[in-house]
Amino acid sequence: SDLQRANLREMHRQWRASNALPEALVQRQKMATSRCEHAWRTQRPANDWKGFVANFGAVLLAENKWSEALPICRDVLDKCQRVFGDDHRQTLLAKNNLGFLLYSMGKPDEAMPYCTAAMDGMRRVLGEEDRDTLTSIDNMAGVLQAQGKLAEAEPYRREVVAKRRKTLGDEHRETLVAISNLGFLLMAQGRFADAEPLERETM
Repeated sequence: SDLQRANLREMHRQWRASNALPEALVQRQKMATSRCEHAWRTQRPANDWKGFVANFGAVLLAENKWSEALPICRDVLDKCQRVFGDDHRQTLLAKNNLGFLLYSMGKPDEAMPYCTAAMDGMRRVLGEEDRDTLTSIDNMAGVLQAQGKLAEAEPYRREVVAKRRKTLGDEHRETLVAISNLGFLLMAQGRFADAEPLERETM
């Protein structure tokens, strides 16, 4: 039956998630490490620790060293707000990183104001289809799901899928991750028939 097939796919998905690092996390770690290495080469000779620490915090976040990353992320946000102001890209990224970190630590209520501020600011400053804006929208959906607000999360998941398809194409890894996230949300709502074509697309 459709329900049995959906259940089997969900079992396979959970097994895959528990036995392999998510592609998005692998890419986040690679990018953060690359930026950190480049920053070290350029900022070490100038003794620019304040500039380097933001990149180092991103590496800790990508590697799930949350307790070590938290004070660094808070410090980076404070410095960005004082130096650049609230609407600078670096400040918005710092808000988004702190919100994502708190969400990853199982603190969605604490994450919500940071994720909301980051998403709203990025929409206004960076544009609706900017890659960082879409990441912030995806984080907002994750926070809402963690709070059990599945119906409220769905429009954000659908928005990310639509805009990833438009800007990156149907087969880009970030598009496929967004499609899979939407499928998982629909299954969590018991809407297996709606989720099935999305899950087939990501296989």
